[in-house]
Amino acid sequence: MSSGGVFGAIRLNQRALNLPLTQPNMARLDTGLRLDSGLRLDEPGPPASNARRPMNQNLISAALTDAQRDAILADLTAAQTKMADSSHSLTPEDRRRLTKIEPADMTLLDQALQFAQQNPGAMPADVNLAALAEDIALGRQYLPICAKANQTAEIAGDNCMSALSDAYVAALDIYRVAKALNTSGQYDAFVQAFGQRFARRSRQQPTPPPAP
Repeated sequence: MSSGGVFGAIRLNQRALNLPLTQPNMARLDTGLRLDSGLRLDEPGPPASNARRPMNQNLISAALTDAQRDAILADLTAAQTKMADSSHSLTPEDRRRLTKIEPADMTLLDQALQFAQQNPGAMPADVNLAALAEDIALGRQYLPICAKANQTAEIAGDNCMSALSDAYVAALDIYRVAKALNTSGQYDAFVQAFGQRFARRSRQQPTPPPAP
């Protein structure tokens, strides 16, 4: 496996498909970990004149210094480097189509290997028992790494989303005040710059299909 990054590429899919052992594709764990926290700055949409003012929001109150940020990034880079020799990159399409198995069903892989080792003459020629044993061992080693990486990604994503959401709610209040005070255009620069964001979002909305 090539290094795709702890957060750029590992997500342990807990909803992976159950795999019958007779399926020709060798069972693989979906270890495609992504830092996709769902963070969007497009929400909410443009504030309507009669929209209810959002309540004051303060989900997180903390600070992260440059030194702390750089130390965290260095630790993550070090983790990526340590995984480089046992890494393989997957495309989004690879992650979608690969045969998967749930971590809870790892014992099925052990049972399949044991059966194959006990009946080597009955195995198809393309079943490489040494490679199967190696894959099972590697997957088992990566399972706790994936769990910790997922947990770390969730913590980082929650912190980032909370901070930016707090800031955005406050910014929307400031925008409303600026619009109300902009009676003679003295705040046009700010109001228009902020308003363009809503215009961009409107243009990006998909056109609904025509009625049948």
